[in-house]
Amino acid sequence: MTKDATVETLSGLTVNMKGISTEGEFNLADGTLTATAGTNNKEVAMNVNAEDTTATAIILPTAAASEQTAINLTFNLSGQSFTYTIDNTSIFEKGTNVTFNANLSINNGKPVVTVGNATITAWTEKAGGDIDVNFDGETQPQPGEEAVVLNETFATGQGAFTINDKQIPEGGSYVWKHDAGTSTGGKPYYYMKASAFINKTNQASESWLVSPEVDLSTATTATLTFMHIINHAGDMQTQQTLWVTETSAENWQQVTIPNYPAGNNWTEVSSGNIDLSTYAGKKIKFAFKYVSTTEAAATWEIYDVKVVANGEGGGTVAPDPEPEPDPEPGTTETIFLETCGQTNVGDTKYKINEYTGWDNNGVLTFSDEFAGQYQNADVRATSTLDNNVWFPASTSTTEKLSGLKISGFNVANYTNLSLEYGIATNKTPANQNIIKVRTDKGDVAIESKEFTATNKYETVNVSLPDNITYIEFVSDANNTMGFRVDNIKLTGTKK
Repeated sequence: MTKDATVETLSGLTVNMKGISTEGEFNLADGTLTATAGTNNKEVAMNVNAEDTTATAIILPTAAASEQTAINLTFNLSGQSFTYTIDNTSIFEKGTNVTFNANLSINNGKPVVTVGNATITAWTEKAGGDIDVNFDGETQPQPGEEAVVLNETFATGQGAFTINDKQIPEGGSYVWKHDAGTSTGGKPYYYMKASAFINKTNQASESWLVSPEVDLSTATTATLTFMHIINHAGDMQTQQTLWVTETSAENWQQVTIPNYPAGNNWTEVSSGNIDLSTYAGKKIKFAFKYVSTTEAAATWEIYDVKVVANGEGGGTVAPDPEPEPDPEPGTTETIFLETCGQTNVGDTKYKINEYTGWDNNGVLTFSDEFAGQYQNADVRATSTLDNNVWFPASTSTTEKLSGLKISGFNVANYTNLSLEYGIATNKTPANQNIIKVRTDKGDVAIESKEFTATNKYETVNVSLPDNITYIEFVSDANNTMGFRVDNIKLTGTKK
């Protein structure tokens, strides 16, 4: 499997086969194998290797099976799917190693999938041909078939979903964000999360998490399901809601969510089946609408979003004549945003090198090169400020060096890099340039600006050199007040 530039990564790709016989009989006396007819409706997951370069399956010969008409290969990546139909099933004869080259793209480009390389001697090699896997043209369910037309777990990010912020909460810069990590019991978690609880205060907000276009043009029925968690809830039925529109009309209509969580714990609940059959024969989008007030700002977590359709016929829907392009050169994009984690650490103080609750944990690397000396930097919270990085004050006798180094990001395709962060002081008078910013391309000049209050964030914006590999905040002997840093955002212009 290979990809073109329109596909960012093949990580998470799955390939399934449907239409092969999954049962048969092997005669020990004469060594003959007979595939059992009528057992070809099961979907078989192919084995994708660790490098995402091949998807392999060893299957029963299908040429001997009666009533064998076609085999489908379905490629699933980041909530999108594409089905390729193999009409010539006679190529799957016994002893053959059939290889297909499949080309994956989003905007009419080409990636490649290879099926084969089984470790059995004396294979007869057979070329299956090339497959153009264009995710802009999704395959629709065939007569009497059930097809998954959208499947987004949010395991690796927000996928093709987009965020429409109607009202950003005071003191915040977002509502919806992707979150992933490992629980204290070792179980991985991942979801899209909405919250407007900032600095331990409920804030008013409204933000929509909008799905990619879902093509139901040849479906007769369709069902949406998802898993969700709601805690610290107000009125869930009006503040955490589901909306649907035809993409051609942009006329959003609320749809009932059958099952809501209790609203006062972290227990996950299935939404139940949400009937989208009203939109059969159309192309739609749906959205999770989050609303909060100064009285209630719930946390809403959503994952395993799936749309399943049944069809009356059709086939592959041709891509839109003008598919949405990749971001044009010159577009400003957020490379990363770090808020020190959404789970409040309370009274616990975590050393930088030991903390695992970062928003970008596992994606970026966070370290303190001064660890082991004196107090050093840590992640903490106060009664009025949520998670932040604390840089302790040096004294007249002890220089408490501390730092926060962030690395692991890739800015090769960006220019005009800009760093934004919030900084607060524990005492005044104090200047925001006391905490220094360094990169592997040199130190960054911070504007001189005095604080007017304690424990109140000021926003700093600075330009960074191109092609940097790390950003480091450093505190030295000049810090005699104590400082906090939070909401660190790196942006850049697409080359």
